[in-house]
Amino acid sequence: MPHPQHTTTPLLLDIRAAADLLGFSYSTIRHWTYRSKQPPAHWPQPVKINTSLRYRVADLENWVARIGQPDHATGEGAATPITLPQPARRGRPRKGHSLQEL
Repeated sequence: MPHPQHTTTPLLLDIRAAADLLGFSYSTIRHWTYRSKQPPAHWPQPVKINTSLRYRVADLENWVARIGQPDHATGEGAATPITLPQPARRGRPRKGHSLQEL
C-alpha cells in the first residue's frame, strides 16, 4: 500500500522558508538568527539539527500572535542591547586642543 502524499505545512522551517512565511527578507531573519543585529522582543530561538538551524512553525506563529500585546512592546524577557564603549581617538591631537579636552 503506497504512502499518502503529505500536503501539510512542515513543522520546521529553514531561515529562507521562515522569511517567506513571515514576509521578511532572508537577510533580516539571518541577522536575527545569528544575532548580528538585535532581534525583536520575544524572537524565538532556532532548533539546531546537526549543522543547520530550523525554526518551529508554532514558535513563529506564537511570535506573530504576541505582536501588539502590552508585554511584547516592552520586550520583557528579551535580551538587552549591548553598549560598546566609545573608541579612543587615534592620531595626533588637533592644533589648539590638549589631550584632556578630547
